[in-house]
Amino acid sequence: MAWDDCLGEIRKAAGKDLSDDDIHVMLEDIQLRADRMRRERVDLSQAELLRAAAREAGAEAEMAARIEARNAKINLVKRINRREFYESAPTVGGRPGIVMGLEAKLVGVNTPFAGSRLSVAAQQNALRRDYMVGLTTEFERAGLYETMRSGLIDRAIARELFEMTREGGQPGITGSDPAKQAANIINRYQTLARDGLNREGGWVGQYDGYIARTAHDPDKIRQGGFAAWRGKALDGLDEKTFDGLPDREAFLRGVYNALVTGVHLTPDGMQGFKDPAFKGGGNLAKRLSQGRVLHWRDADAWMDYQAAYGHGNLVEAVLRGLDQAAKSTALMREFGTNPRAEFDADMQALAEAWRDRDPDAVIALKESRKWLANRFDELDGTASMPVNRLGARIGSGVRAWESMSKLGGATLSAITDVPLKAAELRYQGVNLLQGYADGVMSLFRGRGAGETREVIDLLRAGSEGMLGHIAGRFDAADSTPGTLSKLTNVFFRWSGLGYWTDAQRAGAEFVMARHLGALQDRDFAALPEQTQRMLTLFNVRPDEWEALRGVEWVQADGRAHLTPDAASRLGNDQVDGLIGGALDGIRQSALDRMERLVGSLDQLETRLAKHEATVGQAGPTHADVERVGMDATVAGVARYQDGIQRLRQDIRDMLAGDRSHNDVHRHLVREIGAMARTEREIAAKAERRMARLAERVPTAQEAREQAAASIARIHQDMLRHLEELDGLPARLDEQIARARDGARTDLAIKLHSYFSDRGEYAVINPGARERAMLRRGTQAGTLEGEALRFITQFKAFPVAVISKTWGRDLYGGERGMGRAAGVVHTLVATTVMGYVAGMLKDLAKGRAPRDPADPRVWGAAFLQGGGAGLFGDFLLGQYSRFGNRFLESAAGPTLSGAGELLNIWAGLREGHDEKAATFRWALSNTPFINMFYSRMALDYLFLYQVQEAMNPGFLRRFEQRVAKDNNQRFIFSPSRAIPYGGGNRLFEGIRE
Repeated sequence: MAWDDCLGEIRKAAGKDLSDDDIHVMLEDIQLRADRMRRERVDLSQAELLRAAAREAGAEAEMAARIEARNAKINLVKRINRREFYESAPTVGGRPGIVMGLEAKLVGVNTPFAGSRLSVAAQQNALRRDYMVGLTTEFERAGLYETMRSGLIDRAIARELFEMTREGGQPGITGSDPAKQAANIINRYQTLARDGLNREGGWVGQYDGYIARTAHDPDKIRQGGFAAWRGKALDGLDEKTFDGLPDREAFLRGVYNALVTGVHLTPDGMQGFKDPAFKGGGNLAKRLSQGRVLHWRDADAWMDYQAAYGHGNLVEAVLRGLDQAAKSTALMREFGTNPRAEFDADMQALAEAWRDRDPDAVIALKESRKWLANRFDELDGTASMPVNRLGARIGSGVRAWESMSKLGGATLSAITDVPLKAAELRYQGVNLLQGYADGVMSLFRGRGAGETREVIDLLRAGSEGMLGHIAGRFDAADSTPGTLSKLTNVFFRWSGLGYWTDAQRAGAEFVMARHLGALQDRDFAALPEQTQRMLTLFNVRPDEWEALRGVEWVQADGRAHLTPDAASRLGNDQVDGLIGGALDGIRQSALDRMERLVGSLDQLETRLAKHEATVGQAGPTHADVERVGMDATVAGVARYQDGIQRLRQDIRDMLAGDRSHNDVHRHLVREIGAMARTEREIAAKAERRMARLAERVPTAQEAREQAAASIARIHQDMLRHLEELDGLPARLDEQIARARDGARTDLAIKLHSYFSDRGEYAVINPGARERAMLRRGTQAGTLEGEALRFITQFKAFPVAVISKTWGRDLYGGERGMGRAAGVVHTLVATTVMGYVAGMLKDLAKGRAPRDPADPRVWGAAFLQGGGAGLFGDFLLGQYSRFGNRFLESAAGPTLSGAGELLNIWAGLREGHDEKAATFRWALSNTPFINMFYSRMALDYLFLYQVQEAMNPGFLRRFEQRVAKDNNQRFIFSPSRAIPYGGGNRLFEGIRE
């Protein structure tokens, strides 16, 4: 067959117009598949391999089309729901409802309306806690937490995971029970995360030997160079990584370039690495452009690569994968399978829909586009992508160093969490005094024990220290890399802030669960107004509350507690009551499908009868031609036999004497001649008939073959339809089960979102909204982005207080005296606690508390308690010899420290003795020496000695300035404890 004819046949079979390039790509793909199959099926011929490869490609293409159709339906439903939500959002002040709805959908708003806090951000936090805290909690319960953190059995766990996730694997291969147990826990949560993605429209499969998402450190890869990285990769990669690749070198070079540039970290590249650009048709191009994964030969190969070019231990790799899955799943829950495109489409659709209805709203929407996009960037990870990785690492490292240098007393400042927590619980309907009592009880309860611990574990509460997220309270802009990240976690653990934050958060959520548990006997309409409002914020409907009331809740101290797992215990009847309409739709869809299948089978039977008739009426075949010749021969033989019989009779007559020999001879000659002439005429006629039939055979044969092929296809279609019809009941059961599980999951996520989101109001923690405010759309590694991150360091907490606490009190839906009481309580209580925090800091420095009669003290206390951060330290009178502490603090601690250093340098140029100033600067920038519980001892036993020795009279002048500027004295006078010029008289000073 000519090449052009071949192209034509392929286009005809495809049923659509394909370009030559499309066909070339298709044929190349089939050939590559056949080459792969040849390694496994040596018994097949080349033709059989090509047919098998074509069937495999066709099956994948059909599956891709089904997935695309399914996702289109999913996206349409979610798009309709989102836009209805935007339309229902209320207008607040000068902000139109559509803008409020968009922000609520992304990061949540304080204005109460249905679903206004069930944002993508809240669901991301909920899923992250469910996956990551669930994993670490199970490690704790199994006694594996410290072992997992240490990384001592990482390689054994990796081997168990490798065997557990591959076909024909051998779990238990290491002989280590802890490794097998840890692998089982990890695999369970990885499966949970994968199922969550697939439920929202993903198509993430489990491939053989999966351990965890491979970490790639671009800096290590770049430093080693392509040749070294290529060698390490080839040493560990399985050959199936290169299946279907015509040029593995080009593939490896592309992967290397993606890794060193960080392209693989983007949402588009998170599943793997893109192939080089190609030309081709739509669906085929989509299939060929799917991300490839790196398949490792075995667990040791994966571990060796991680050691050479990754970062962190195995559990960190697992947690990173779960974190990414949680973020992606939450985005897909609201914005479908292409979140960024859907968000942009929403903005455009709203602008068009409101152009005539409310032009001012459209103007406000356009003005809001930038800051809304900033919030979306926080959710999909774009804002965390460094433009210059080296610059970003240096910047985040410097800020981590500043945190460890400046936040040794942060635990004392955190005492203001108590009134903030009490205020949040009051907003939810909990007695205010109970909120304060829990602030104290939480310190002794911690994360609890026994039944209390069970409740807290089910809530996934009190996990920030466990996951190393404490630094986010003060600096929401950084993700500190490597060793500094581990040191930062150690610092906050040693400072006590980790325990404090975890205990207070766990306590708050425990009280929330107990508060709802006390209301289990009430229907929704009888719930307190605050509780109804709170459930509505997270779109927990009255019928969902009623369903929850019907299941058993967790008990602790003889009292019921509502935890998210209650949703998983809903019976089928209860769930059916929540999704009855959806179930009716599923059943009707199955009925419609059955009727369509039956109708299709009827049509196929009609077509089958038609083609069978065509076979019978198609015309002569080669067999028909042969039959004509055979019939002629048989007839001729019969005639010969008749003639011979007559001739035999003539011969008998002649022998009997009845006829003469001459007569018989003449008669024989005449008969034989006649017979020969007749046969020649008959044979000629038969040949002519056979020739005419032979001319008709090809056309008839083609018609017959086409009909036979059609019959074969119809048979296949009928079998497929019958199989689908036979499988409809099981498929219907599966769809109903999936719908029920989806309803349980949706309700559980709402409850998880409620606890995690309001927990961050009770114990303030900046979220995506606050990060977007601080970063303002800039990226790490850029000059603007790094400058903004330095300036806003330590300002995340005060911004979060304004956004969450004051936003709730002013816009949270309370009216009249309720709102006034909330505002007054927050003002008064945080100011009092601000004074207490300042007093504790003073005591930790050996100073007497400030005079409460001084109005300046209460102004500073208000700022300290209200989240002013380092501004509170400044306004409370922290001494600075350079006189520009406020402006430097406003510029951030790093720039402030740089300003001090410049002042020292300027003093040196003028001939001043700056040894003491340099020493103080070094002290203020040295991590771990400023812990609140050890700083006073360190000051009196060593640091004051050195400062006085460097600058005789320093301590006396220091005391005088503190007395003048702050109206404050020292409990133990440094100048009396340490003589002029140095020397230790501490105990004499105490006695005097």
